[in-house]
Formats: sequence, C-alpha cells, structure tokens
Amino acid sequence: MTAPRLRVVPETVDTQNLGALVWYTIQLAATATRDELRDAVRTAGLPEALLPKPIPVSDALRRAVKDLGTIPDEKNDRDEVVRLLIREAPTVDKDHLTYRLVRETGEAGRKNLAYRELASIDLDKRTGSLVVTHLALSS
Repeated sequence: MTAPRLRVVPETVDTQNLGALVWYTIQLAATATRDELRDAVRTAGLPEALLPKPIPVSDALRRAVKDLGTIPDEKNDRDEVVRLLIREAPTVDKDHLTYRLVRETGEAGRKNLAYRELASIDLDKRTGSLVVTHLALSS
C-alpha cells in the first residue's frame, strides 16, 4: 500500500502523543456485507469496536439517491433537454421515506419545463422493504 500524501511530523520534547489517527476510504466499487467486513476485522485481529456503526436503511437510501443526482442530461427527438430527477417527497408517516422519480423536459435554458412522474418509491424504515408504487414506462 502506498500513501503518497502521508506526512510524518517529527516528535519533539515539547509535544505529547495524544493517540493514533487512522483514516480510511472504501472505494465505491468495493462491496462487502456487514458480516464480510466483520470477518475481515476479526481475521486482521482487530477489535470489532473499530467497525463503523450500522447505517440505518433510510440513510443508505438517501446516499444511494444522492449518487443518482448525477444522471447526465439527454436530448429527445424534439431537441428538448430531458432530465431524470429523484427527490424526497414529504410524508406524514415517520416510519416511511418516499421518493419520486420525475422526468423533466424543456428547452436548454430551463424554460417551458414539463414534468412527468415515472415512479414513486417507498421505504418502510421498520422492515427495510422498498416498494415501487407507480411506474410509467412509456414516453
């Protein structure tokens, strides 16, 4: 493993060691279940207390949706810009999280915009179940 940006600060008599700092990043392409990560920590002889806390399903969905925000714009046959937008929808039920997948079409300058809902995605926070409640595939 190389650490090209790692810097070592020499210890002097005037400083105290306050502890060790470990910084790590798991690349987006790396996938592991929590059990696989726990097994790797055990195999390495590290305490399980170093494992990150489990992420709530609602936070996992929010992170996944955030990554979808980078869907590139396209043009349709009428030379309009077409965007896919996914937004969290307000809900009165604190045990559910709802998102709407919407198709936005309009002129390049973001004028005369039209919207069409393609899907409504509902997450039950208690069970972790994800349900698509509406889907429109035609244009």
